[in-house]
Amino acid sequence: MTKASQKPCPDWDWVGTEVQTPDKITLEHRRRAAGLVGRVACPRDLTEHEGKSSDGNGETKLLEPDAKADFVISNLGEVSEERNGPAGLKNLGATCYANAFLQLWFHNIPFRNAVYACVTTETTPLYQLALIFAKLEYSEKSVIDPMGLIDALRLNAGDQQDAAEFSKLFMSLIASEFSKHPDPKLKTLVKDQFEGTMQYITQCECGYESISETTFLELELSLEDNTTLQSRLDEFTHPEILDGDNKYSCPSCLSKRRATRRQLPVTLPPVIHFSLLRFVFDLKSMSRKKSKASIKYPKEAVLGNSVYELRGIISHQGTSAYHGHFICETYDEIDDIWYVCNDDLVQPKPARPHKRIKLDKPAGDKDRLESSKDAYMLVYKRRDGHVPPQSPPAIVMEKVKEENRGLREELNKGAVRKEVLEDEWEHLKGAKMDSTSFLVMLSPHGSNPRPSKTSTPHSTIRPFSVPIHKWIPLNRPIHVRYPP
Repeated sequence: MTKASQKPCPDWDWVGTEVQTPDKITLEHRRRAAGLVGRVACPRDLTEHEGKSSDGNGETKLLEPDAKADFVISNLGEVSEERNGPAGLKNLGATCYANAFLQLWFHNIPFRNAVYACVTTETTPLYQLALIFAKLEYSEKSVIDPMGLIDALRLNAGDQQDAAEFSKLFMSLIASEFSKHPDPKLKTLVKDQFEGTMQYITQCECGYESISETTFLELELSLEDNTTLQSRLDEFTHPEILDGDNKYSCPSCLSKRRATRRQLPVTLPPVIHFSLLRFVFDLKSMSRKKSKASIKYPKEAVLGNSVYELRGIISHQGTSAYHGHFICETYDEIDDIWYVCNDDLVQPKPARPHKRIKLDKPAGDKDRLESSKDAYMLVYKRRDGHVPPQSPPAIVMEKVKEENRGLREELNKGAVRKEVLEDEWEHLKGAKMDSTSFLVMLSPHGSNPRPSKTSTPHSTIRPFSVPIHKWIPLNRPIHVRYPP
């Protein structure tokens, strides 16, 4: 083993002499500042070590095939990814339920247009919703952060809310914001798009009939195993017998009498949300449980006098009623494609075979059924023509453009940094030095410190620093995954 030579000191002499502005800094200047110039060569290549390894299996590779990529990634730091397809939404802890509904609402073009049209100031949750929609549409980032909306709604990002309850409350909030707009069509858009009317009819055996009417944003359907959407709707409207201890107090008879009661949807909105009662109360355990009952549903359904098409599916993954994960499958009318939205990951929905309703005759695509044990909400849209999308307002688009400019700057800096790291890797890997110098380089006293602002008065002209090397004890075998 040859004697280790003195390690070169960081050289900053080029600052203010050879280089006057940051754009003139070269890779050679960075190496000089980091003390990487003038190392002593040695006859041993760092890429592999000949001889027996500690386990006796023969030659030991010191550099693994993916060592270069690991070196670059570990030293590059977190860099935002450029968008290549539909954007996803960041999960802030337990906000998957909100992300699923946000993707569902974003792909409802009339609703998205109304959100854009009603934005006036930056101080409302409606503005934050419009900003998320605009970023999903025009941002160059692959993942959108919904923290602004979560904060505006005062939601705890670490607590998973009931998804259906969140949908109802949020729609009520948006409806109140829409009602402030002077345009009559926008004032009542939530009602016109999502609200239906329901009649509750109670008929006494004496002939007296009581009818009350209310509105709904969702139809809640109970589940049983191996059922269909149609059978659940039939069960929903099936008359209930009021008898025994549950007899009806008839205002006409002035006594408790046997009666029937039924609920009947009178008017259906253009967009219907079927909320499946996936979470049930178990009397044996006296706690809520998730039902894994399978339900089959069609791509098209005739409801009332109209044809409705399946446009969205919210699913709950997991076995517990108290925690789990929500994802969304939604149809994009513009691209004519289904997407699976799983927080930050959005991918085209894979094709899969559908079971037919009737096996005795050929069935078209509309007669085929999908089946799920995790479906939590089904969304159907009335077939009534295509609504063209509108552009976001200027107050929102300016924020999106500003973020895109920042992303491009970040990506450019990341590309330069990556190039430097790759070049440093090749420089270190190909370097020759004696064994003692190699150990000195790896020791804490022989490592190259990052240049600090006190290293030079020209603190604005700082080359990229090289990673600080970890110390390897001299009394232990050296197994190096990659050079520092």
